[in-house]
Amino acid sequence: MIVFVTGASAGLGAAIARTFVKGGHRVIAAARRKERLVALSNELSDALSARTRRAR
Repeated sequence: MIVFVTGASAGLGAAIARTFVKGGHRVIAAARRKERLVALSNELSDALSARTRRAR
């Protein structure tokens, strides 16, 4: 399943993104705060060996 999460840079959106990644789903995460979204991407790739890609 592919899941699109908005508001993924913090709070509920970030928690939802983490949950779906841990469940083995593909997640497309979107947020206004790029720095926090990059931090989430780094966290998921480091902690869960998830493959991440960033759009510009």
